[in-house]
Amino acid sequence: MHYKKGDKVKHPKQENWGLGVVLENQQDEKVRVFFENSGEKILSTKIFQPQIIIGNAAQHPILDKLQDNSKFLGLTILLNNFLSKFPNGFQDINYLEKEVYHKQGISDFAHKVLSEKIFLQLLVKDEYATITQLIKSIIHKDTLSLIDRFEKIVLLETLDHTDFQKEFVCSLYALLYGNTSDFDQNFIEFARVLSEMRVSKWTIMTYFLFIFHPNKYIFLKPSVTQNLAKICEFNLYYETTLNIITYHRVLKFAHYLFENLKALGLAPENMVDIQSFIWIAGRD
Repeated sequence: MHYKKGDKVKHPKQENWGLGVVLENQQDEKVRVFFENSGEKILSTKIFQPQIIIGNAAQHPILDKLQDNSKFLGLTILLNNFLSKFPNGFQDINYLEKEVYHKQGISDFAHKVLSEKIFLQLLVKDEYATITQLIKSIIHKDTLSLIDRFEKIVLLETLDHTDFQKEFVCSLYALLYGNTSDFDQNFIEFARVLSEMRVSKWTIMTYFLFIFHPNKYIFLKPSVTQNLAKICEFNLYYETTLNIITYHRVLKFAHYLFENLKALGLAPENMVDIQSFIWIAGRD
């Protein structure tokens, strides 16, 4: 039996590998196959001859769109694992209840209590303590702890010190509502303030951007995001020190995921879906 690129197959002895697709025409007695549950394998047809699957049993929403690209292969494994937990993807009710509704609720609350108009009105009146209390109320709203519990405690305690409140709220306003052309500089300034406060963490740096602008900015959990980027062979240029270069790369990775998940049949709505996908897939 000769296998050609695009053939759907199953391994005769490894049912748990699931359906596979032949990635290139058979070379001599070896065939390269990508299996939905175990990734890429090179099989010797002298030892095992995969069973060719045809008809309805050969149809697969992911494998049908698979590209012969190692980065895409890694993403396909992650997507398959995600769908094993949430079969209806980003519209799965269990997914929405576990991941989306809570984050969207925090975002809605943040815009209600500290919209650009309210923020500016309080800022003009030098109401730094009031703004700080509103920021703390947003952080308290997050019962899922996007920010690590210990980091959250330190941040909340630090915000009680009046020495930091003015710089914190002014730099945060510029970051959230400043001109797009000034974003890099505002990012660097907010990072500097966090460093002075000794709460210089990526989660804190990106939390407010994500909560106030979930259509545009991604929340960075370093470990899981690095795990996912490695699987997709995407270089984040990651550094523990807050810097705009890393964050631009993280944003680019988020958009890479957005476009490719869309191409694979999912329909991410915004960065909440992308952040949730990173968190769920990256932990595994």
